[in-house]
Amino acid sequence: MYGLGTILIQSSGFILLPLYTRYLEPADFGLVEILERTASFISVAVLANGIATAAFSYYCQANDAKQQATVSSTVTLATILGMLAGFAMSLCFSKQLGAFLTIEDSRLVVLGIAASLCGLLPGIQLALMQAKTQSGRFVLASLGITCARVGLILLAVAYFHLGIWGVLIGTIIANLGIGIVLFAWETIEAGFHPSGKTLGEILRFAWPFAPTGILSFFLFNTDRFFLLKTVGASELGVYALASKIGVLVGSLAFTPFFKVWSAHLYKVFARENAAIEVGRAYTGLLFPFVFFGLAVCLFQTEVVYLLGTEDYYGAVPLIPLTILANFFLTAQILLDGAFYYKQKTTAKIYITLIATAFHILVCATLIPSYKVLGACIAVVASMIVLAGTTLLFSQRVAYVKIEWNRLIVMLGSAAIFCLVNLFLPWGLFSSTVRLFVLCLWPAMLFYLGFLTDYELESLGHLRRDVVRLYQQWRHSK
Repeated sequence: MYGLGTILIQSSGFILLPLYTRYLEPADFGLVEILERTASFISVAVLANGIATAAFSYYCQANDAKQQATVSSTVTLATILGMLAGFAMSLCFSKQLGAFLTIEDSRLVVLGIAASLCGLLPGIQLALMQAKTQSGRFVLASLGITCARVGLILLAVAYFHLGIWGVLIGTIIANLGIGIVLFAWETIEAGFHPSGKTLGEILRFAWPFAPTGILSFFLFNTDRFFLLKTVGASELGVYALASKIGVLVGSLAFTPFFKVWSAHLYKVFARENAAIEVGRAYTGLLFPFVFFGLAVCLFQTEVVYLLGTEDYYGAVPLIPLTILANFFLTAQILLDGAFYYKQKTTAKIYITLIATAFHILVCATLIPSYKVLGACIAVVASMIVLAGTTLLFSQRVAYVKIEWNRLIVMLGSAAIFCLVNLFLPWGLFSSTVRLFVLCLWPAMLFYLGFLTDYELESLGHLRRDVVRLYQQWRHSK
């Protein structure tokens, strides 16, 4: 159910990509990317990420229904206050930001930031649904967000031909409208009873996310700003498409499972054999990412052909690198669970500081000489440093037995299959061969003994359940 909801939300971006590439010039698409990244900095400054994470931590560890209701109301209030503060900041510094981003019309800066800030309200409601394991409601809300966003942006861009203005205005109306509906739904059902004491505790939990988030802004956006200054907005738009495809792999193949895991990790970490169970969960959660990432790498030319025009074909060779970078980012997200369980989020400041300093250094070294390829290499190297540093810190907080052998086999074999793909020509016959290669990968892992006895037993139970359901269906007929 979470997978369906996540696919619905992410499908809006997937559906809109061809619209953007056909109705927006690469320079405008690059401008949308820069505005989104700038807005993320404002979101960090108002503790948006920390508050959303606190919603999980405090709700999942609340003692009773009353305390859970207090947490829900308090994180919603904190989010609304953060939205207002962020919008005020954008109004005050819009001209300065416009000059820095080389955007002449400062109104675009305000709209771009407002579009992202308005997404915080439905975002916190979705996070609470996830913490409450209300998967059915999560899907319904996700469907509303997707339909509203796609419909309004499609109307503004394709029908009224408003270009980048239509993208931003449609996003604001969709995010704000759905956010208000979800907030009203929650208030009618559970009331609105925020607590000053709980707000203080949540802010204390969330404050390390401010310096961490500011550092993360430079960690995840320095490459964009270097490219903007070095090669211009058009090349940045091509790079942005490759990056979004890399993010899409994680959104579809990791996020649905992580939404379930994030609600249960506190219970698993509390078990006596947590080190083994959590390590096994890490491997299981990374497997669908690698499989889907391999599929995208094998069909990378077809993916870009489907999503963009010939102006974006330069993104094809960059896709494997962006997927690899997102693999290490995904691993880092999993390792963060130890900090949330022990409520020691301060460690993330030092981790992000190390990775950000390294990222700025490699971007300054590689991008001027190697342009977009240098940016991709810099991001991969930085994500490796981020994941490695997180591993060192998290193991001190809560030890996890990482299944190194299985992870190396899984990632290494996928890399070999990607190298084989380089020697396959493009065409209908080659696509059939690539599909066969994709199916061959999990079969090869099974032959090599990748699956553990526990997983083989689970697959046996699943097979018996499927057969039983099929027999019941036949009997009902």
